[in-house]
Amino acid sequence: MASLLEAIGGVHRGTGGRLLEGFLKRCLPEAVSYRRAAGFFSSSAFTAASVEFADFFGRGGRMELVCSPVVSGPDLRAIHDGLYHPRRWLGRSLHDIARSSGGRRGAELLSWAVARRQVEVRIALIVGGNPRAIYHEKIGLFGLDDGGAVAFEGSANESASAYADNFERVLVHESPRPGGTGWADGVARSFERLWANETPGLTVLTFHEALRRRVLRPRGEPMSGESEEFTPDGEPAPEAPPETLRLPARFGLRDYQEQAIARWFENKGRGVLAMATGTGKTVTALAAAEAVFSRAGAPLVVIVVAPYLHLVRQWVGVAKGFGLDPLNCSGPRASWTGAVDAALYLVSAGKRPILSLVTTNATFADAAFQSVLARLTVRTLLIADEVHNLGARALQAKLPDRVALRLGLSATPERHRDEDGSRAIRDYFGEVVFELDLAQAMQLKPPVLTPYTYHPVLVALDADEREEYLRITKQLAKSMFAPKAEDLSDATMALLLKRSRLVACARNKLPALAAAIAPFRATRFNLVYCGDGRSELEGVADAASGGVPESNVVRQVEAVASLLGSRLGMNVGVYTAETPDADRQVLLRDFEAGNKNALIAIRCLDEGIDIPQVRRAFILASSTNPRQFVQRRGRVLRRAEGKESAEIYDFLVAPPLDSVTEGTAEYRVLRNLVSREMERVVEFARLAENGPQAHARLLPILSALKLMHL
Repeated sequence: MASLLEAIGGVHRGTGGRLLEGFLKRCLPEAVSYRRAAGFFSSSAFTAASVEFADFFGRGGRMELVCSPVVSGPDLRAIHDGLYHPRRWLGRSLHDIARSSGGRRGAELLSWAVARRQVEVRIALIVGGNPRAIYHEKIGLFGLDDGGAVAFEGSANESASAYADNFERVLVHESPRPGGTGWADGVARSFERLWANETPGLTVLTFHEALRRRVLRPRGEPMSGESEEFTPDGEPAPEAPPETLRLPARFGLRDYQEQAIARWFENKGRGVLAMATGTGKTVTALAAAEAVFSRAGAPLVVIVVAPYLHLVRQWVGVAKGFGLDPLNCSGPRASWTGAVDAALYLVSAGKRPILSLVTTNATFADAAFQSVLARLTVRTLLIADEVHNLGARALQAKLPDRVALRLGLSATPERHRDEDGSRAIRDYFGEVVFELDLAQAMQLKPPVLTPYTYHPVLVALDADEREEYLRITKQLAKSMFAPKAEDLSDATMALLLKRSRLVACARNKLPALAAAIAPFRATRFNLVYCGDGRSELEGVADAASGGVPESNVVRQVEAVASLLGSRLGMNVGVYTAETPDADRQVLLRDFEAGNKNALIAIRCLDEGIDIPQVRRAFILASSTNPRQFVQRRGRVLRRAEGKESAEIYDFLVAPPLDSVTEGTAEYRVLRNLVSREMERVVEFARLAENGPQAHARLLPILSALKLMHL
């Protein structure tokens, strides 16, 4: 970098190709990236330095360009062709393009580079002010192989006339430095703000969005003396399809994500990705969809099915970064069926290259959406988020046989205590083709998850609860041999549910919570999980759960809200299944903005929701279902700016061991039940930074019940 700066540093000014030969052609051979902002861009710059640009792109160089909406008609068509018809160019070689006639060479090189994602164009619009005003600054940075850069600014646009004909001035100075405050650092920061659409007075759009909004102003090729004002040539800008599908700018898949996609393709477009929470299942799936589109071309229908509304919204948001604009089919059928019918006709007729739909499991199973599936006639990819949910009997029959490409996503694809449902998932989506568990994810470099400490908090039952606990244990000893038996009676399941609710809502958990959370009463980003009596035990038949009161569960949520809000003076929100959807969105926004000290939840925050700001989780109750505790731990391990570590406080009921005699049926039942609960605790401790200390707190219980093997 020093030698290049020494050779070209300072002022370049003049005409007759001085900037072309003395500046542009000397920088490109040493550059690996080119970030450029200019009022006007023309592919004639590629023609003027065709050898150097071809070498730059041939070495994998990437160019990021921000310019005004005034673009020549040929360049509009060239970018349009590269964006929406990339397969036309993926087979072309740079050698072929270099042999094109001079008039076509620059435009063809532009299409080729856009198709290969080596040129990304964004359009800067003036916000308010004179409607004839345009973005007109000129700055740039050549990124070098050693990590340095050459920054410049001046009067020259990015065109042949600017570099070869006009009398222009370019100033090249120092190299930007991380955290630096010099002139070059200001150029680098200015470009980054432009690219991120963070420049006051400007709106910066992707080229696709600029075409969709019809803000581009085509013009004829400029004369050598470029002016700030050009008269449009009367030719309208080409049409943009409603959706495209491209990897986002500067997007890079991790090695394991590329491996997951490769395994799915090797399995002929079927399979399940069992990836730990926070490892990027959503972007991996969308990148797989983009790979399908790149390889097979249009038309393509992408359908995403997610269990909850908040996950649908998350998918829509992430998908827009890939150029998609999914139709949200999760509301009343009248709000989406008309748009879907029209779009489905266009994609089936070959008039629309891609169509994406996102819906909930419930709407997916409804007759209206099933009708959409029945009318599919083009290549379709079905992406199932939290795919284990689709193993439910009511959903199995709704999975469309006519969809050939199937991708399931879940941190825990196996259904707890439901082998038939798990088999149905495997039969439809295929086997797990890639697995990345939490232990592996915690070791990734650079890290994708936050390290955590684990604090098991042992809570004793009060006298009444202890008596009830022992009574239930004795009844269970008479009605069951082992808690994992698949043929438990409804009466036994009801007893297990009663025991689960008793443990979940033990009265002494509240003072224990008060003691644990009090030091953090003034902090933000705390999440408290209460028990959900309706779901602590999966597979409970309606008849078995009848007559089992849920009032304790309701009281626990209310009691926790009162404890934190009234007694500790914390600003809290309650997020349950009964919370209206609009209120949920407000609660999450307030929590993410740091306006709430804590969020109190039951089960509806378990799956998929992305709230990486969570620093501490206080788990008052959790089922023995591995999926639930894996998901809950995942909520607190997502990375966020300024988040160096996380904490989990897990409130556990200490069983009344002194009242049960070793060797009796009651002892065996108690041992089996506690064993299932301790598996979660030992797993949490195993990956925690303070694992040995956390495990030591559990040794008395494990020793008394002869569970040291855990």
